[in-house]
Amino acid sequence: DRVIVHRAHDPGGEIEARARDQLGPPRYADAGIALFAVPPTADLPGFSALPAAATAISDRAESYGYAPSRGWALLTGSLAGEGRAVTLSLDDQPVAEWQIDGPTPIRVPLPVAAGTYHAATLALAAPCPQTLNPALECRTVAVDDLALTFAPDESGLAAPVQFARDLTLARAMITESAARPGETLSVWLWWRFGAPVTANDVRFVHVIDAAGQLVVGQDNPLGAVAAGAARAEIVDLRLPDDLTMGTYRVYAGWYTFPDITRFDVLSDVPGALDRVVLIGEFEVVLD
Repeated sequence: DRVIVHRAHDPGGEIEARARDQLGPPRYADAGIALFAVPPTADLPGFSALPAAATAISDRAESYGYAPSRGWALLTGSLAGEGRAVTLSLDDQPVAEWQIDGPTPIRVPLPVAAGTYHAATLALAAPCPQTLNPALECRTVAVDDLALTFAPDESGLAAPVQFARDLTLARAMITESAARPGETLSVWLWWRFGAPVTANDVRFVHVIDAAGQLVVGQDNPLGAVAAGAARAEIVDLRLPDDLTMGTYRVYAGWYTFPDITRFDVLSDVPGALDRVVLIGEFEVVLD
């Protein structure tokens, strides 16, 4: 195997420095690239991540990862700045957006396939010009504690679920199989949009008890999303303190506001007749 570092995409030399630390000197190098040989090994590869080393974004900051199996690469960190819009893309597809006005924690689950390499790019919506008038100042966005960690895919979906309006729930996962009253349940969702949605289209995630009653939920618009885009998100639900032991179900879906008309679920999945998708179940346990 070979690793090629393109120096045009590594202006600070951080990636090449890490490659030298791990692989030794390059077998070949010129002004454009540095080529490294990877020593043979009998061990199966594990998840590998190379978070962006930049401490500030003036244009973009790229992180890289290799996934040995199907799962999620969880991107975490913190951004800080004033009046700046930042987009996160997975392999050049936008998946999350933030308006940065002060310290902003980020936590995004990125779906990965087995044996694949991926690039996660944080980019300013309006990058700083390469040649800046000394009398002007370009506001950058500070980056801190950026990390990529792997989580196996324990999805409750056998296959992507198709909604009306060309909307797809491509993956979903409940990260906890058991929880206690008062704890937080995290639901990871990966949406793909074949057609646009507006700020009046609302995504909901609901926890339902054995009697079919809502115990906690979150109904949020994801904002205007263009056709061909995707969104990765984590929905954190704090469970009520008075929940009793038992099995609870998590459902997701969409509706239009203000008429509260749910999107039809076109796939043959549990919950489709009620225009919801069953993400999975979890147990509430007591100490």
